[in-house]
Amino acid sequence: MNRRSSSNVHRSRRGAGLLVAAIAAAATLPAAEAREGGRWTIRASGALWSPAGDQVSLMRGAGELEERALHTVDSDATAFGVGVDYRLTRRLAIVFTATFLDLDNDFVLENPGGPLRDTESMRVESFALGVDWHPMPDRRADLRVGLFTAQTTFDDVIFLTELGRRDKLTFDDDYGFGVVVGVDWPLRAEGSWLVAAELRYLATILESEVAGEDLDYDPLAVGVTLGYRF
Repeated sequence: MNRRSSSNVHRSRRGAGLLVAAIAAAATLPAAEAREGGRWTIRASGALWSPAGDQVSLMRGAGELEERALHTVDSDATAFGVGVDYRLTRRLAIVFTATFLDLDNDFVLENPGGPLRDTESMRVESFALGVDWHPMPDRRADLRVGLFTAQTTFDDVIFLTELGRRDKLTFDDDYGFGVVVGVDWPLRAEGSWLVAAELRYLATILESEVAGEDLDYDPLAVGVTLGYRF
């Protein structure tokens, strides 16, 4: 495991430790503090995921046959997700989310006759567990801030250049750590349906199976949610 991967794992473990500590503390608070209207909330969401825009050089072959390529992920992607919240108290909730998107990858291969280019889509799935803090639970605009850890899975991507060159990139699952800020707004003052807006940041990498070819993904996501509380 390279230095960047080790750092990411350490960061994820530290985030998971904070998460467990927060859940343990919340479990000791009186259950009577749960928000009126129900403990559970289910959500369906859409979001725009904007990656950090990192790129990495790939070296293939050896000697005179060695070739250099550039792998870049910098295009925004539309994501769809589902989630469920369980309100431990009026102010603390456990949150699980599943997010799915297709991520564009750019590949540029150096060539004496000019660069060869290809863009291919990669399927991404991210599953997150976290805790949200609601500092003003009695207001209709219910602000929440949270921490979460996420396991993100990246499918293999195969690039095909104009001359028929085929390059396959394979990535391991990655465990990241993130923060979220959101606002829930009931459609009616005492109703169960709500809409929400949120801003989410996830620190994660595309961890290549080839040493030295990892790429920072680190998406910032802006999303809207339709939820039902019961």
